[in-house]
Amino acid sequence: MMRPMNPVIRSFAPRLAALLVCVAIGVLSVQSPAQAERRELRFTGPQITRQLAPSFPLRRCLFGELACVRLTRPVVRMQANDPRIFVSVDVGFQPVPGQASQSGSARVAGQPAYDPQAGAFYLKRPQLLDFSMEGVPPDQARMVANVISGMLADEFFSEQPLWVLDESDPRQAMARLSLRSVTVQQGALVVTLGDDDEPLEDDPADETPVPGQGSGSTPGPRSTPTPKSLPPSPSTPEDAPETSSEPVWL
Repeated sequence: MMRPMNPVIRSFAPRLAALLVCVAIGVLSVQSPAQAERRELRFTGPQITRQLAPSFPLRRCLFGELACVRLTRPVVRMQANDPRIFVSVDVGFQPVPGQASQSGSARVAGQPAYDPQAGAFYLKRPQLLDFSMEGVPPDQARMVANVISGMLADEFFSEQPLWVLDESDPRQAMARLSLRSVTVQQGALVVTLGDDDEPLEDDPADETPVPGQGSGSTPGPRSTPTPKSLPPSPSTPEDAPETSSEPVWL
């Protein structure tokens, strides 16, 4: 003979049933494994600056030891609502040996691009934005600007990565295997990770309009930059805010 249900248990039965229904709904609404494992890895300007600094100074002379340009103290910055990465450098120009060098500043900008074979991020299509140097005739200033553009945009950043993923770091090694996209967001280089079954996102560098440039157009020949004033000289890597060299995971 079946014993009657305990009155206490009987009173909780409806609540228990409702709880089980809520749990079932929650399980059904949980993100897929690909979505659940999606993460972001952020690299800040000071972190990238420290990666670039050992590659400087850069030096080039046009005629033997005449008209020498020297680039030092790179500083990497990123801005909110701008897809580009900005790199500022100090510029020294010595027309002839023994003559005092003229000092100035220059800034280039480009968009991030990822090379999966190298596991590295590069500055894509960098352009010289501005250059300032006092006490130099306009013709010499144009010459120095062209030299800087060649040194940075055409040569240095075509071979030198901004950041190389460290395979000895398990988190960065995972990023190399499951990287889905790389963009600049809120002043940081953001690497989005995901499951291998997820479709790769289009390269935002080819879609996001750059301020002052048309969307989707192929860049034309680089024009000769016009020297103009810059903001106060940027802080050096040593003066940059202290930031851990480890990337930030979200």
